[in-house]
Amino acid sequence: MARLIEATTYCPRISGMGRTHFTRYIARIGFAGPVIAFALAVLLSSMAVGQDAPPMPPKSTPAALDAFSSAANLQNNAAFDLASEEWEVFVKTYANDPLIFKAKHYLAVCRLQLKQYAQAEALLTEVVKAPKFELLEESLLNLGYCQYVQARAAQTKGGTNDAVWKQKYTQAADTFRRQLKLFPKSKLADQGLYFQAESWYAVGDFAKATVVYQALLQHFPESSLRGDALYAMGTSFEALKKWSDATNAYSEFLKSFPKDP
Repeated sequence: MARLIEATTYCPRISGMGRTHFTRYIARIGFAGPVIAFALAVLLSSMAVGQDAPPMPPKSTPAALDAFSSAANLQNNAAFDLASEEWEVFVKTYANDPLIFKAKHYLAVCRLQLKQYAQAEALLTEVVKAPKFELLEESLLNLGYCQYVQARAAQTKGGTNDAVWKQKYTQAADTFRRQLKLFPKSKLADQGLYFQAESWYAVGDFAKATVVYQALLQHFPESSLRGDALYAMGTSFEALKKWSDATNAYSEFLKSFPKDP
C-alpha cells in the first residue's frame, strides 16, 4: 500500500506529530531540542594558584556576547531570515570565539526553518565534528533530517538517477544511527529511530525498516510517533509479504487509535 509522507521544517517551540489513517503526514516535529537559552553572563576569571594550574578556557568578548544575544533574540521571535543574517555576521566576525560552533548550529536551524536544507546540511556537517560539542545530539538529528528531506525532494521531483536519492537516504539513516549510538535513551531518540526507519523504508529495505520501527515501539511506548510507527511497520510487513505480522500491526494501530481518521 502506498504511503504519502510530507515532512515539515524544524520549529523549536513545537513538538509532537499528527497522524492520518492510510495517508500519513509528518507535522509539528520538534527538532533540535530546547529553545536557545540566551541569558548570557561573562564569567569572572580567577587567579591561577600554583604553576601546575590548568590554563583558563577562552572567554567570549563583550562584543561577541552582544552579537550572539542579538541573533538569538531574533531567532526566538521567529525572525529566522533576520536571525540568519546576524548569525552570518557572527560567524564571519568571531570565527575564533568559543561560541562559534553554537552560532553555526543556530544558523543551521534558521536555514532549516527557511527550508534551505543544503546550506543547513553544510553547516551541521562541520558542527558535528566539533570536540565535546554540547548540542551534538540536536545537530545530528537536524543533519539527518536535512539529508532525509533532500532525498525525498529528489525522489519526488524525478528526472534524477535513483542512485542519487537512495544514497542520500542511506546517508540520512547513517546519521540517525550515529545519533542513536551516542544518545540511545534521550528524549530525541524516538525521532532518530523514526526517521532512520523511514529512510530505510524509502530505499526499499523493509527488513531494516521493520527492525527500527519495532525498536521505537519497544523502547518508547509513549512516543507521539507510536501511531505512525505502527502503521508504517504494517506497510513494511506487507511489502515483505509477512501478512500475519502486517495484520497484527494494523490491528494494534486500530486498537490504540480508534478515532484516528
